[in-house]
Amino acid sequence: MSSAPWFRLYFSDLAGDTLHLSDAEMGSYVLLIGAMWNAGGRLDLDPASLARIARCPPGQWAKRWARLGGFFTVEGGQLTHGRVAAERAAMGRKRAANAASGALGGRASALKRRASAPANACIPLRRNPGENPANPESRVQKDADAGSGAIAGAGRWPGPAQIREAVAGAQGEAWTATWLDPCGWRPDPPAVTAPRPLTRRRLELYVGHLLAERGVALVLEGPPSQEPAA
Repeated sequence: MSSAPWFRLYFSDLAGDTLHLSDAEMGSYVLLIGAMWNAGGRLDLDPASLARIARCPPGQWAKRWARLGGFFTVEGGQLTHGRVAAERAAMGRKRAANAASGALGGRASALKRRASAPANACIPLRRNPGENPANPESRVQKDADAGSGAIAGAGRWPGPAQIREAVAGAQGEAWTATWLDPCGWRPDPPAVTAPRPLTRRRLELYVGHLLAERGVALVLEGPPSQEPAA
């Protein structure tokens, strides 16, 4: 199959140039230029082969070629056709231009990807525990929680510094000051003592796994009636 399976056919030109041809001669002419296009723009000047391409009985080929030969040019034992050659040249130029454009576009895309790579590398791959990646509002809700429901101004965390550092490393200083610092500490067995049920729930949701890894429990030490209304 030809690498260029189609070509432009200007019917007004075709009809205007072939008004003197019979229906059989017209059919042979179209078949010949189509075969020439598929063959790369040339056909061997072999009467038997040309007759088969033109769907012409061998005994009638000499007469038919006498009517069609003027449309073609003989070069080195092969037939060429001016319009076929011009269309193939135009397609070659278009393909070359498309290839050059595609190469430029590919290089531009590659440069854009390389330029964006350092910025993408700075995006943390580890999300905070308790955040739902399918629900971006979970982060917004957590930040909003930092400003409500906790005991403001309750002072610094009374427990081990390494526990606070771990919580702050996971959730940030502001969150830790809001939710962990108001809590108490019980050393034996190790436990964070939450003053309110809401505080305990927040700690369990966001850093419960972190505390459990360190053998620290979460307990409630405070009157449930102090929990703010929902």
